[in-house]
Amino acid sequence: MAILRSVVDVNNGNSGWTKENVIDALETVFANLGMHGGTGISGVPQWVGSPTGSLTYNTGGFDTASRDLPITAYTSHYYTVISQGTTAYRMLKEHRVTSAYYFYADTDPTHPNEIRIDGHGFTTGQAVHWAPGGTIETQNVAGLTLDTIYYIIVVDDDYFKLAANATDAANDTAITLSYGGWASTSALKSNTGYNFRDINDASFDNRTINIESGDVIYFAVDDTSGGTFNLCGGTDDYDANKLLTTPSWRDIVGSPGLAAIPTNDNISSGTCTFNGAYWYQSENEKNLPDEQIPIDFRSNTEKIFSNYGLTKYIYCSSTESAMKGEIVISPALQNNSGIDDYWKYTVPASGGRSELKLRIYRDHLYGHIQQILINSIGSGWSNGEVFTIPGDQIGGSMSMVFLVLMLGDIHYQQQMPQHLVVLK
Repeated sequence: MAILRSVVDVNNGNSGWTKENVIDALETVFANLGMHGGTGISGVPQWVGSPTGSLTYNTGGFDTASRDLPITAYTSHYYTVISQGTTAYRMLKEHRVTSAYYFYADTDPTHPNEIRIDGHGFTTGQAVHWAPGGTIETQNVAGLTLDTIYYIIVVDDDYFKLAANATDAANDTAITLSYGGWASTSALKSNTGYNFRDINDASFDNRTINIESGDVIYFAVDDTSGGTFNLCGGTDDYDANKLLTTPSWRDIVGSPGLAAIPTNDNISSGTCTFNGAYWYQSENEKNLPDEQIPIDFRSNTEKIFSNYGLTKYIYCSSTESAMKGEIVISPALQNNSGIDDYWKYTVPASGGRSELKLRIYRDHLYGHIQQILINSIGSGWSNGEVFTIPGDQIGGSMSMVFLVLMLGDIHYQQQMPQHLVVLK
C-alpha cells in the first residue's frame, strides 16, 4: 500500500500561531484522514455563567439571582403490597396522620372538620379507605366509621375534608367531625389512631412509585405468588446480579460505599425498606454521547449510572415476570440526601439559535447552585447572549436565574464542546 504524504500549514504558513490555529490545523488533518468528518457547526454553547461571570456561592454570582433554598425534611412512604395471583403487585399507599391534633372537630375556629396530612397529594372526589380492618372504636375519630370508604374534599396541599360519597365531595358537603375527647378541638378519641389507605382497586396494580431524593419507602409485603419481593437497579426485569443489595451494583447506581442498603429484600412477607439517601436520581437520558463516556464505562454495559447515562429502579418478583413496577426518584433538597441533585431545563429555541439543554446542580447541604452541565450541542448562538431560567423550574419558587452564554465553534459533527462548566 502506498504511503501518501500531505502537509497542512498552521495558520496558513504564517507566523504568530495561536492555540486556535493549531487546533484548526489538527482538525483539517483528521478530516483528511477521514476522521471527524461532517458539516461544521458554529455558535456552539460551551460555557454559562452568572451576570457577574462568577458561579461561586456568595461572591455576587448565582446567589444574587437564586438564593439558597431551604433543606426540607424527608418523607416516609408506606405501601401495602398484595400479590394478585401471579399477575401483579397491588401497591396500596397508606396516608398517615401523625398527630391527634390533626383531626379537627367542627368546633375548631381555624380548620373545622378538616384533617391535616402535609403534602397529602389527594384530589377532590378521590376515594380513600379509613382504618382498613379496624375494630378498636376507642382509636376512631368522632364522626367516622371504622373500615369505611370516604371521598376527599381538598382544602389545600396540606388539609382536606371527607365526604360520604362522590356527589357530596363534588358539592363540598363534608362529614361533621365532632369533639372526640383526646385533645382540645380534636376529633380523635385516643393518641394512637388509624390511618387512611388507597382503596383495594386494580388501578394500583404494578403502579409507579414516585419519591423525592432522600425519601424512605416501607413495603409491607404479603406475597403469595410463590416468588419473593425484590428491588433491582438498571434493569427492566428481575436480575439477580442487579439487586440493590448486591455490593457491586450498589456502588454503581448509588454513591460508592454510601448507598443505604435496602433491608429485608427478597422476602414473601414482612417489611422491606428502601432508603433513598445516596441513591442517584432516576434518569432516562444520557449526560454524554457514547463516544464521550469514559472507556471503562463504555466497555461494561452494566456500568451506566446517572453521571453518564441511565438510572432506573424497580420492585419485582423473583419468579413472576409480570409482577413489577418502577420506583422514580426525583431531585430534592432534603436532610436525608447525600448527593447533589440536578434539575433539567431546556432554553427554548429563539430566532436563529437552537434550544439548549441544561442540568442545574444544587448543593445538598446549602441549596445553592453548584454547577451547570450543558447537555446538548447547540448552534447559532452569539457570544454574550442572555437567557433566563425560571426559579420554579430548578427547585425554587419565584426566583429567576440570569445566565450569560459563552461560545465556541465545532467544525465537525463528531466533536463535542466542553460540558462541565464550573466547580463549587
